Amino acid sequence: MSLQQITEALQSYPELALLDFHGLNLLIRYASLARKDIDFAQVNQLDRPAFLPPPVVRLLATALGEKDTRWIEACWSAFGGLVWSQPLVSPTNDEILAFNNASLCHQTSFRHLYPPVHSARGPDGIILESKIP
Repeated sequence: MSLQQITEALQSYPELALLDFHGLNLLIRYASLARKDIDFAQVNQLDRPAFLPPPVVRLLATALGEKDTRWIEACWSAFGGLVWSQPLVSPTNDEILAFNNASLCHQTSFRHLYPPVHSARGPDGIILESKIP
């Protein structure tokens, strides 16, 4: 997304007039951290969802210190394509900490803190195989 496209998006959403580049960068980075939660709620995970799931909206609002969730929804409408078109971010330790502090009250966290584990159980419930992919 070019600066001209960002400017045009901001003009289309007057409620975002006070959004600065730092806030836009944080929104994009935190939304990228929430990507697994966004994907989970979608039928087609290839296309950007038109709307964020309400728990993700609340999570992003908390992470960004925004009380009005409509502002987050407007940001997603204006810049969701930018979030969806970018590769997943490599978060800093401070970003993970801030995101987790905001997300824990919403009963989630940054999904990459613990590696996924695949396991298989036998008919008796005993784990037969467990590995990290």
